[in-house]
Amino acid sequence: MALFPFDIRSVLALSSLASLACGLLMLTYWLTLRTYQGFGHWSFSLLLGGAALGLMSLRDMVEPTLSITLALTLVVAMAMVRVEGFRLFEHGICQRRHMFLTIALALPLFAYFTLIDDNILVRNSLITLIILFCLGKSLYLLWSRPRRDPRSIYPVVMVVLTSMMFLIALRAGVWLLTPSERGLLATSFLNSGYFVFTAVQEVAMALCFIMLNSQRLTLDLEASQQRLQRRTEDLHDEVQIETERRLAQERLLTHNARLAATGEMIGTIAHQWRQPLSALAMVIQRLALLHSRQQLTAPAMQEAKESGMSHIRHMSQTIDDFLRFYSPDRAPELFSPYDQLKAAIRLVQPLFDADGIRILFTGTDAQTVRLNGYPNQFTHACLNLLANARDAIGSRRQNNAEIEGCIAIEIGQKDKMICLTVTDNGCGVPDSLNQSLFEPYSTSKEEGSGIGLYMTRTLVEERFKGTLLFESRPGRTSFMIRIPLALEESSA
Repeated sequence: MALFPFDIRSVLALSSLASLACGLLMLTYWLTLRTYQGFGHWSFSLLLGGAALGLMSLRDMVEPTLSITLALTLVVAMAMVRVEGFRLFEHGICQRRHMFLTIALALPLFAYFTLIDDNILVRNSLITLIILFCLGKSLYLLWSRPRRDPRSIYPVVMVVLTSMMFLIALRAGVWLLTPSERGLLATSFLNSGYFVFTAVQEVAMALCFIMLNSQRLTLDLEASQQRLQRRTEDLHDEVQIETERRLAQERLLTHNARLAATGEMIGTIAHQWRQPLSALAMVIQRLALLHSRQQLTAPAMQEAKESGMSHIRHMSQTIDDFLRFYSPDRAPELFSPYDQLKAAIRLVQPLFDADGIRILFTGTDAQTVRLNGYPNQFTHACLNLLANARDAIGSRRQNNAEIEGCIAIEIGQKDKMICLTVTDNGCGVPDSLNQSLFEPYSTSKEEGSGIGLYMTRTLVEERFKGTLLFESRPGRTSFMIRIPLALEESSA
């Protein structure tokens, strides 16, 4: 009883169908999914192998010499394409010239030893040497691959290739036996068994190709995740550095804004002290005059005392207002925006009066409103807007000194918002600054610092979660602060 129940033609046909099916599946995989360079070569190598086996199975139906020549040439092409697939997959290069040169040389050799000198031993020796060379080259390419991984599928692939080499070498050794022994083995085992095992190995090789591609995809995915993780860490460090830089810049801007406001305040204090100091000087001169005339009586002394103390209290109140404004807010607290705005107006009123600028204030309906936040920072924002309005009026007066300065201040409650509007009849905002007005160091003033409005917007948006907007045209500019009353409700 034969070891294999099928004849050689059936075995070749089944092996051909198996190789073609594997090749078509891999070709579909290659065209539809993500694959790497070389995978297409492997797909075509399976199709070439299936076509070669198909020609061998039809050698009795087709001219034998022609079918054998083409079949052996296709086997050489299959082996060379597979080698170049491994080279392309592992090293990213393909020696197409060597591949086509080998196929071009093999075709006339097989044609000669089939059509002219029908020598089956020479044909088998040539095809055996070429296939063994290609398998050995594939093993070398896999062994010399540039990267290794302990979870690698490569040992399995190398075992399959080694088993192919062993099977081909075993079949080649049979041809060294005597003709009678060779005929016996060829009938019972070599032909049918060889092609059955070849079909099994081709299926195993197709699975190895898919596993190699999947493993490369997994490794690349892990490498991408590691690069992404490193990039995320780098971005985190960059964000921290940028945050620290911005915080340092914010602190510097705040410090500069405070210094600029301090200069304004010192001018205000100097102006407010000038009048009481003059009055004190007159009181002292009157006491000296009365004393020289020996008319200094107790009632006159008491009157001078009360007058002098009144002026001193006024000067002390000015200092208290200054210190209260510049004392840091340590924690949020409930405060009246109406009172803080009145305090800001009181601080700058003398300077505005000296400059001939009228302040029109309305907003009695906001006296009962309370916000939870930082009162001094709210006052700071108000002072910045008032100072900006005074500077705008001063800039307009450079072209027309007869302009009567006027600043209208309105505070009220609307749509659950505290609304503060400061309107001046100054020079207006140039069109070139409409987009950058609230950016640091953006100013149209010759001696301006460009940080007042920037700090005002920062205080309103970050400390009070509000908004600062403006409308401007020549002769009229309005700045509007909107702060949601939710701050008050959340603190209640």
